[in-house]
Amino acid sequence: MEYFKRNNNKNNIDIIPKWKNIRIDQKLRRFLTLKSNFSGFEEFYNQNRNGKYRITEIHWESTFKILNGDIENNSTNFESSNKKAMKVKFLIEELSTINQMKKSFLSLYENWLCQFCGKEEEHFDHIWTCQENLEILTQIREHVIFKLIEEIHKENELFTEENDILHISSIWNIEYSNDRLTFIDIIKGLIPLNLYRTINKHLNKSKTEKVLYNFRNLIYDEIMKNIWRPRCSYIKEIEKEHGITKKKKLDHKNQKNYDNIFRKVDDKNREENLEGLRNYIYFGGNIFDYYNVHVH
Repeated sequence: MEYFKRNNNKNNIDIIPKWKNIRIDQKLRRFLTLKSNFSGFEEFYNQNRNGKYRITEIHWESTFKILNGDIENNSTNFESSNKKAMKVKFLIEELSTINQMKKSFLSLYENWLCQFCGKEEEHFDHIWTCQENLEILTQIREHVIFKLIEEIHKENELFTEENDILHISSIWNIEYSNDRLTFIDIIKGLIPLNLYRTINKHLNKSKTEKVLYNFRNLIYDEIMKNIWRPRCSYIKEIEKEHGITKKKKLDHKNQKNYDNIFRKVDDKNREENLEGLRNYIYFGGNIFDYYNVHVH
């Protein structure tokens, strides 16, 4: 932050803040909070693992509003805090998969593959593309799409354009893609911009966010109930058979280095210097819109 002085007509001196040589006219505390929040967002946005989302269109505002929704609605609710923490793990792809466990306990899990198909490494994307999970995940997808359309009908009885939802390009595909949004990205908690806009054509902003909030929570609950928790229970049984306890994990922690070939590395198309914030100061509107307009 910079400051410049200005003499007023009462011979007093006003101190006016500046940022990147731009005069800040709003309350300084609010601006500093905004700057801090978007510094954190840009740090997340620029991570190697998020290279895909710098070339695809995400509705970032609703993505983070929905992520924080449980905390805002239940500020002292311990269960909601845990739920948000788990949703963050989905978002940053840090579920405790076997691949993730190898980072710290390679000597225990070095030769382990997916314990369901037995063919491939169990990393984040494989959880959803594993052939052994495909049937249940397809059922979940069909169920949440049906409920999404039902929710839109509740908010707008005149809504009859179900095909607008069903035919949004690629987002319902159960597959991993380097350059297109798929159902895996929705499982992570990301809201595709084209999904948001399609719903927003029929509902106002408040109702659109409400529908998407319920949609996201339903996906999370169904995934946890039918895929992730059963998977974790099964892995615990296998670990028990192999004598892998918490103590044994501590004894073997970081004994061997793991070269993770599944790590996503993409440092292209980064946004730096908070240009979204500069754009907001000059033109107003929503800061997140900048990151959608400037998709590379």
